[in-house]
Amino acid sequence: MRPSRAGYRRSISAIALCAALMPNAAQAQAARRPLLGAAEVGEIALLELLEDRRQFDTTELARLLVSPHPELRRRAALSVARVNDKRGVALLRRRPLDPDTAVAATVVFAVGQLRDSTTIAWFDSLLTNERTPPTVSAEAAAALGKIKSASAGVVLARYLSRATANARTTAAIGEALLASGRLTSRGDITSIVRWMRAPDEALRWRATWALFRRRDPAALPALLAASADRSALVRSWAVRGLTKPQADSANLGAKAEALLLAATHDTDRRVRTEAVRALGTYSDSAAIAALLAALESNDSWISVSAAEGLGRIRSESILAPLRAAAGPNRPCAVRITAMQALQGMSPSDAMAAAVDITRDSVPYCRSTALLALMRDTTGAATRIGGRAAADALRDDPMPATRLQAWQVHFVFVDAGLVVQARRSARKAGLESADIVIRTAALRAMSVWADTTDLPPLLDAYERAARDTTPMAASAAVSVIAAIQRRHGVGAAMFLARFSPPANRLLRRDIDRAFGAAARQAWPALPPVTRDLAAYRQIVERWVVPDYNGRPRPTARWQTPRGAIEIELYPGDAPLAVDDFVRTMESGAIIGTEFSRVVPDFVNQQRTIRDGNVIRDEVNRHRLTRANLSWATAGLDTGAPGYTIGHTPQPHNEGDFTSMGRVIRGMDAADRIELGDRVTAARMVTGGTKKP
Repeated sequence: MRPSRAGYRRSISAIALCAALMPNAAQAQAARRPLLGAAEVGEIALLELLEDRRQFDTTELARLLVSPHPELRRRAALSVARVNDKRGVALLRRRPLDPDTAVAATVVFAVGQLRDSTTIAWFDSLLTNERTPPTVSAEAAAALGKIKSASAGVVLARYLSRATANARTTAAIGEALLASGRLTSRGDITSIVRWMRAPDEALRWRATWALFRRRDPAALPALLAASADRSALVRSWAVRGLTKPQADSANLGAKAEALLLAATHDTDRRVRTEAVRALGTYSDSAAIAALLAALESNDSWISVSAAEGLGRIRSESILAPLRAAAGPNRPCAVRITAMQALQGMSPSDAMAAAVDITRDSVPYCRSTALLALMRDTTGAATRIGGRAAADALRDDPMPATRLQAWQVHFVFVDAGLVVQARRSARKAGLESADIVIRTAALRAMSVWADTTDLPPLLDAYERAARDTTPMAASAAVSVIAAIQRRHGVGAAMFLARFSPPANRLLRRDIDRAFGAAARQAWPALPPVTRDLAAYRQIVERWVVPDYNGRPRPTARWQTPRGAIEIELYPGDAPLAVDDFVRTMESGAIIGTEFSRVVPDFVNQQRTIRDGNVIRDEVNRHRLTRANLSWATAGLDTGAPGYTIGHTPQPHNEGDFTSMGRVIRGMDAADRIELGDRVTAARMVTGGTKKP
């Protein structure tokens, strides 16, 4: 039964009242805490230094884990998790759990981050002990999902089979369900299914998510039932699991498809999106008709999902609609998704669409079309004027588009020349004063360069490594790595000559390209340059006010879809918050585009110009809807742009830093289109500049 309008107003009023009281409650709680004096600030600064350098200092960490001050004990445990050294397990478990529940929960979180299978029995004992504080039990359940072993799955299934929901256990049950979903191996799902009938919506959606993640045909009856749940969040996860391979394996294909067809008309946008996404795995006439109808939607979540689904279908009947969807009157995301869908069926149509899209008003759209032209292997791009389209953009005002245009230019030049002529043609590009042209020339070499090209490439790298931006040097690294892969040349020639780059982004690229060999060759330099005094300033600016219950800093981004206001977590991610505020106040974030918009999942920005690779500060804030983080290719490899989650992302827990959340304007975030930009940005509170 849905709540009445009056009941809804009462609920909103209650939520507003709670929100109004929260600052006072936080200040009252802070007033009961022991103060952070100058000595404690110095100790937290030391912990920040150890975290930032990923330095496992047994003496200092052991000393602070038994500090008289509970906040020092808590932060020491968090530092052990972030340094991520397996020796931390013994250090954290040397003594009984702390009587302070915040400290105890953080210790359990930290042990879970170390993902040691020998701790499973300990987590089991915490879960099953009725005296374990609820927050500690919840962290124990979450930790089992990070270990991801069969033994952890047995513990979770047993707990979920026996647990009874009440005020003390609900949080642990919810985390146990999410942890079960992280264990994607198939097995008995009875312990999960029982919670899909729970009165608590939070438990039902978590159970449904866990079943969807298992991709087990045995889950289909329960998912079919959940797709009629009164909660839209439950329904969205349920319909997402009704894909054809699973449904057919359960002999429920027809029933699942009928339900998906109906769900495309659901009142909730998330459910409609996931229904279209799942229908993309079906290929009969009814599914195609529904996808074609969805392709016409003005909602890009729906139309992009439909175009992706149609790209898996090989049928003449969908060519004309896809060509129309790639046309100039559609949003950027729809155009490029339709173009990509055409590539598998009609390369000439796809390349014609790409040429047309090079004239789109959105820079990201133009850049993606140029990339498609560059990668064409059928000759279609040449026949329909791909080079002319690219050459028209060689003076594009956006550096990324201009780079792609020059790269396409060089690729087309290369296509008509023998290798020796390619080398001669590339010389002018490599010697250009324009870093964009040099980078494009280097990138274009990656498909044909061989060992004879290594000497000039090494010279090009040495020159480029001195640039203020690592763009050209990174391109040289990628070409050298491509030669290594194709011809079996070791990394020694490169690593013997390279100059240690000052730019951490370039260092990351070299690590990725050459792996362990590169890491062994790095000189023994400290990974960061901040001294203890700098960390102390960060602690005084961000950690202490947050600990004392002061209002958290907030930022506002203006976008074409409206304003997005963000609250930051300065006490839990002070290094990330400090970098964020510096980026905001420098103005560098203005103009940053959203280069990845996945319907009902995430908005992700392109890397911000001159952004730093920043250390992850994984913490106990969950990756919920509206979470602010940044993209990484693994811990400590990410450089903002930032990401905003449309949905909870339990499968990523422990792998990304939660550094804030959207507190106003999530409706604008949900409407962000691919290629939209941050048009203005300022700190509302917590900055050094006056708003």
